[in-house]
Amino acid sequence: MFKTQNLMLGALLVGASVGHSAVLASYEFDNTGSTNDSESANSAWFAATTVDPNVVGGGFTSGSGVDPLVIANTDVLFAAEGQGMSDGTTADLAGAIVDGDYFGVTIAAAPGYTLDLDNVTFNVGRANNGTRDYAFFTSVGGFSVGDQVVYAENAITADSINSTQTIDLSGASYEGLTSIEFRIVFDRRVNNSGYSSATFIDNFTVNGAAIPEPSSAALLCLGAFALVRRRR
Repeated sequence: MFKTQNLMLGALLVGASVGHSAVLASYEFDNTGSTNDSESANSAWFAATTVDPNVVGGGFTSGSGVDPLVIANTDVLFAAEGQGMSDGTTADLAGAIVDGDYFGVTIAAAPGYTLDLDNVTFNVGRANNGTRDYAFFTSVGGFSVGDQVVYAENAITADSINSTQTIDLSGASYEGLTSIEFRIVFDRRVNNSGYSSATFIDNFTVNGAAIPEPSSAALLCLGAFALVRRRR
């Protein structure tokens, strides 16, 4: 019996210190069945669809250069037609950053926890005249030119919302976080016409683990130890 109890305590100790990759927060922009498009950044359509119980998932926002919509019956976060994102065949990431041409979201660990990230996945697409490139930034690295985790040239192709992007965040810089902001900056729009110039994302998912802080893990282990002693 005592060996069994020791094994149980050991399992609790390991469980308190080691996390397994799971969905921390996901955003599906589910507006199916709605008769109206949503333009409010505080709308439920911009909120997380799934959140780990030890994570606080903020709502999606945008920079000043993007007019965000969640379009009825499409289930995508949509940068509206004809807005001021950069035009032309030449990449201008610096200009896109200055103009605020991005979607962004922040997630945070609940009190007593930290975040160890694995990756972020999302779908991206555009209409014929939408943007062709994107850069992915985090608050860990910063939001200036050169800070991007990925610059994906020609990754956004017309009507390719099923094109899944995976951003690897498995390094030590993305462990032990209390919060993190993500931004997808759009660059090199075909043109700014008011017709068929939208860019959109969907199924934005943050994968990783919420890890108890040492003090929380110690309390959990002390409670487990007390339970084992009582059973003896």
